[in-house]
Amino acid sequence: MGWTWTVLLLSILAYSAHSRVLEGSSLSVIVKRQADDVPKEPPVTAEEIPLDGSLVDIFSTSTKEKKPLKTVIQSLHVVSNVTFRYAKTLIESKILNPADVAQEVFFNVIIPESAFISGFAMEIDGKVYEAYVKEKQEAQKVYDTAVKQGITAGQVKQSARDSNRFSVSVNVEPNKKVRFNLTYEELLERKFGHYRHVVNINPGQLVDDLSVKISVHENRNITKFRIPQFQSGNEIYPVLDEIDSELGVTERLSPTEVAVTFKPTVEDQKKLRKNLKGGDSLGPEEILEGMSGQFAIEYDVERDANGGEILVNDGYFVHFFAPSELPSLKKHIIFVLDVSGSMDGRKIEQLKQAMDGILGELKPHDFFNIIEFAFSVTVRDLDSPELTAVDNPWLVNLKSNVTKKVKPFPATPEYIQKGKDVIKKMAAAGGTNIYDALNVAIEVAKSGMEQGIVKRSADEDKQFKAPEPMIIFLSDGEPTVGETSDSKILKNIDEKNNEPRIPIFSLAFGADADFTLLKRVSLLTNGFARQIYEAADTSLQLRNFYKQISSPELSKVKFVYPPEQVQDETITKVNFANFFGGSELVVSGKLKDENVTPDMGFVEANSAEGIRNYSMIHIDCAPPILKAERNYRPLERLWVYMTIKDLLNQAELIKARSYLLNYKEESKPLELGPEDKALRLALEYSFVTPLTSLVVVKPGSLTDTNVEPAVASPAPALFMKSQAFASVLPLRFGAAPSAQGPHLSTPRISFAPPNLLFKSPGLPPPPALTTEAVNRDFNTTEESEQQEFLNLESITWLDSVRTGDVLRFPGDATSTDYLLATNQADEPHGNCTVTSTGSTGLCRHLNYCVLSDIVDSVDTYYQNYFCMIPGNFAGICCPV
Repeated sequence: MGWTWTVLLLSILAYSAHSRVLEGSSLSVIVKRQADDVPKEPPVTAEEIPLDGSLVDIFSTSTKEKKPLKTVIQSLHVVSNVTFRYAKTLIESKILNPADVAQEVFFNVIIPESAFISGFAMEIDGKVYEAYVKEKQEAQKVYDTAVKQGITAGQVKQSARDSNRFSVSVNVEPNKKVRFNLTYEELLERKFGHYRHVVNINPGQLVDDLSVKISVHENRNITKFRIPQFQSGNEIYPVLDEIDSELGVTERLSPTEVAVTFKPTVEDQKKLRKNLKGGDSLGPEEILEGMSGQFAIEYDVERDANGGEILVNDGYFVHFFAPSELPSLKKHIIFVLDVSGSMDGRKIEQLKQAMDGILGELKPHDFFNIIEFAFSVTVRDLDSPELTAVDNPWLVNLKSNVTKKVKPFPATPEYIQKGKDVIKKMAAAGGTNIYDALNVAIEVAKSGMEQGIVKRSADEDKQFKAPEPMIIFLSDGEPTVGETSDSKILKNIDEKNNEPRIPIFSLAFGADADFTLLKRVSLLTNGFARQIYEAADTSLQLRNFYKQISSPELSKVKFVYPPEQVQDETITKVNFANFFGGSELVVSGKLKDENVTPDMGFVEANSAEGIRNYSMIHIDCAPPILKAERNYRPLERLWVYMTIKDLLNQAELIKARSYLLNYKEESKPLELGPEDKALRLALEYSFVTPLTSLVVVKPGSLTDTNVEPAVASPAPALFMKSQAFASVLPLRFGAAPSAQGPHLSTPRISFAPPNLLFKSPGLPPPPALTTEAVNRDFNTTEESEQQEFLNLESITWLDSVRTGDVLRFPGDATSTDYLLATNQADEPHGNCTVTSTGSTGLCRHLNYCVLSDIVDSVDTYYQNYFCMIPGNFAGICCPV
């Protein structure tokens, strides 16, 4: 009796509109099936791959030359429960294979970028196969085993902005059905005065039974509830956004509860397809692809002047803070705009259009500066606006006093018009000098604060408060001139932008922008970064971003709770640089005694009237909805969700500061770092995060991961390098396969299909099953050869790949940053295998096991001995 193996790779990847990987998590699925007569399927060909992006995309490969009937989505149901802004969404799809041959069915789901998958199962022939969450490196072992047998996988790209994609495929027998269930969770973010909950619907075909049901439960009365018109999710349509949906049905169950049903008929789906995909110009086949876009709801809740409330249940609390009717703080905005050569053409025209609108939205009490940068940096003097940035650059001398050259300008109609005139004359040329641009922006902001900004009148002099400075930094590339080292750019910002730290809000314009660098710049300065997509609506994206931060109403916001009543180490972020109008700050944590309700917490912040304390906070214990749903504890899961997010941000901040020369992470050797803490929580609560993966094994295969070969990958990679993969990849899908390293290389040319999974022909049989334990005691190995360990100074190539405590290896197509351990404990981190010899060992920090084999060759180390230790530390497979 023969064996057939099928590997299913479920990938969650965040891609830009041009398929540049941003961040992601991987989910590996191994299915092994016992059969005698299962024919081998040919590789997928380009002609068989649909080009539309879809939530449930179906395509197949036939075992015969005759093309089989297309698989049919019999039902697609989405059920989402929103409890106190925390949404849990279940997507269920039932798919029929009506053909007389087996077909491969693909299930692809677009989920919000901020969401964590918390469950996946598939039902085949009446049996349910449920996935489980593993640490990514452990899950990789399952995938590595399949890869070594020639099984490969391709990648998919997103079809909605700020979203991730989940993908899985399974072989369905003739006239059989398969049911997929996927669950994900997220905390809704308040923007522009309301919460928005989005469900992506892209089935790729017309579906007879398609429905979305959303229930909202809040502790306060729900206000401003509406269902916007169905939209594409790839562009902003201001007109559609103001129109309510005619198909969504709203039922008010109580002042605090709302139920929504969206159940479009086949004719409705055709109409929605036409509305967003070209109207009457669509052909019959295109209409049959069904609707493609986003169904959304928007709402807010009643608030009092204090704007704060604490919910408590089962020993957990969450604090929502969104005060209303506050005057905006005065602000000094420094616009730092990239006018390098890559901005030429459509980009700079869209930037001009956006800036024209943004300048018009400045408030009368605001101040602003415009800085342009390319090869050099120009701080525009609106009193002498005839010069252009490119032709007559202001060469920066950091020792000079910038404000003697250019002062902050008040947002009067006269200066706003001068600013618009300057923007109209912007021209693109030259390189990208990010280092000096940020340096000058910080100088301008601090000079305005130190010298004081011109008062409007003598009456204002006594009560005058300096505006809150903020920097809006836009770039479409990576540093190419001046100082181009990320480490030195970040080091300079961290040292120069000290107290008071001025927030830098970064905009990565297009696919070529260095989003990782910009994200770390913002993280270091208490700002945040956003991706701006190249599209027809780029100007609207820029203006919407500005609106989000245009009304700072509080600064230096600090949350304080009774230390005798809360577990201090469990509280999420409590210090915030700003509170922006229309947004919300959220803090959660655990109580020391779940039977004791906290007396009071308070919030301290700077407002337009001075320092303000918010101490009258509403506390609601055990709301009725929580008592009724004891099996689902939303406050607990909300706390876990927020804590993981915070820990991942802390880990990213450590990586940003690891770029700084001689920086040492301030932690005890045995103390868990933020990534380790986030990993533990993700595993305990089954969240798929950038640190974890999801694995499901069909019965008859290796259900216990401990009996899988203890093989660590040569380098941590989402997809392993494979010649078989390269051999079946059609040339039009991307550039030629890279010969560098084991990581997935993302070519500048994006993949054409929206989803792709490859299976190589002629798979060899799996190894024989054994019940022998693989975790043998290596310390008892007889006649083992003692190795002499050297020190780091013996490694001749270390300085060439090292910046501070960060290592970047040549041949790594993804340019991943690994940390070099300096004060971590010397302890093993799992079994591993030396690739070149097949010998086994234990993965240890590199500084504790420097072998003579690797001191003269970085390739020998990286390709044969490298293993990754949680926390992104570079390890070595050390013999025992």
